[in-house]
Amino acid sequence: MDMSDYEIDYGKGCEKVKKTENPLVLSYTNKAIENVKSRLISKGYEKEEANKLCHTFDSYFCEWNGRDINSLKDKTIFIEEFSMVPNKWMSMIYKGFTVFNYKVYMFGDPMPTNANQSRPAVRFIMTT
Repeated sequence: MDMSDYEIDYGKGCEKVKKTENPLVLSYTNKAIENVKSRLISKGYEKEEANKLCHTFDSYFCEWNGRDINSLKDKTIFIEEFSMVPNKWMSMIYKGFTVFNYKVYMFGDPMPTNANQSRPAVRFIMTT
């Protein structure tokens, strides 16, 4: 893979989630997931539906719910605040991408910024 395998643009993720079949929104923190849920609800999703779509990595892949990499099959993955996601989870997402050939949309700021800077979020899309 090289940079030609990635589409990079600026945009809003919630509209993309609404237009996607079988979306799954993942993030490393509860705060990021709660922000996405509230944005989805403001865009017309029911609260219960938003709760089913949005998970932290730990809650989605925890041992007691029996989900593993195979649960990603036929999903379109949205990763909020991707720069915070540990290698463990990014490796799993990438492995699933190579096995199932799904789309992965990653949202967040790819570079550290200080509190005085305002920078739009960048969206990276992995496709083949």
